Amino acid sequence: MDDRGRHDAQPLHVLVARAFDGPGLGQGEDREAASTTRAVLVFSLAATMGYLAFYLVRDAAGLRSAILTDSGFALVYVVGLFLLRGGRALAAAVIGIGATIPQILVCTSLLGSQAGMHVFLIALGPAVFMVFTDAQSAFRWLFSLTGAAVFVYCQFGLEPTSAALSLSPGSARFLFSLNAGAAGLLVAVLAAVEHSRRRVSAADARRATNRAQFLANTDPLTGLANRRPVMDELERVSAEGDYCVVVADLDNFKELNDTFGHLCGDHVLAGIGAELVRHVRALDTLGRWGGEEFIFVLPGTSLEDAAGFAERLRTAIEACSFECGSHVHRVTASFGIADGTGDGMSHRVVRRADDAMYGAKEAGRNAVRSKPLSSVVPEPPTRAIPVVHRPTARAKDSL
Repeated sequence: MDDRGRHDAQPLHVLVARAFDGPGLGQGEDREAASTTRAVLVFSLAATMGYLAFYLVRDAAGLRSAILTDSGFALVYVVGLFLLRGGRALAAAVIGIGATIPQILVCTSLLGSQAGMHVFLIALGPAVFMVFTDAQSAFRWLFSLTGAAVFVYCQFGLEPTSAALSLSPGSARFLFSLNAGAAGLLVAVLAAVEHSRRRVSAADARRATNRAQFLANTDPLTGLANRRPVMDELERVSAEGDYCVVVADLDNFKELNDTFGHLCGDHVLAGIGAELVRHVRALDTLGRWGGEEFIFVLPGTSLEDAAGFAERLRTAIEACSFECGSHVHRVTASFGIADGTGDGMSHRVVRRADDAMYGAKEAGRNAVRSKPLSSVVPEPPTRAIPVVHRPTARAKDSL
């Protein structure tokens, strides 16, 4: 499946975050704050229009002041949306939160605390911390403390008999249930969005880390592993059991670079890398060892099997041709093979493979040579030289 197919099915938390954080609102924390501000403004405008409809149906003449007041707040929220659209996110956030608090105070004064309008102030806490960034923390505390003070006043300072509109017990219960449910839903939505944002941020961080690791461990020209992961694999297999190392070096590659330029040389190297990948097993490690040199780490492979593998590679490279402008280039490679055991001495195995590769060069190039472990003459044990402790001048005097 290609990348497009993988992006078609997104996790739910990604869809929630992207739906909430629409395009055109900046990047990072500023974008998240702006998208939350937009949601608060839209929610406040919709709630205001709903209460306007309630006032008009209930008592348009007696609630004229309430209708005019909410109409003014609706206009303020519209202005906030236009400011946000124009890039004035902070001004829009101040309007969205700053207008909501007095509007709730006015509506609670009109309907009484039994209507539950002031319950929306509970949702103001998380909203305040989402519409203002860390650099705007003063606004967070200002509106949080103001909202808490207004909630306490509406809950304990307003007498039920002081309401401008007398509500029946059934209407009061209905409005309280409606307002409490809407406030709870708003808190749940804000919490879900914040959770989704954190998961998306964590996933982005993991992708960035993986990308950085990939770039640090990958040769940018051929897409093969560079020396670092190859050395890690050598350290691992050399501690586990038998293995082989194959070193390949392109023949006369410097002449190709000098004659046709490094662009053609890079094109050939990339093509060779792609050809080599086709021949390795999933458990093998292939890397660019440096310049025009490649290295293979073959776990659990005998020297004989490694020699057959290198011969197949040699034949495949010899059969390749690479077009570069008006030129067609053919190259060959010399291979050196060495076997190792689980003694942790992988550097010696690489050195023997490198020596074998130079032996293939000296034999006429485009060849495969090996230097088995059995060919290495063990170093004779060094004879310990006895240490003679001579008495010092002071010791001699004391005798």
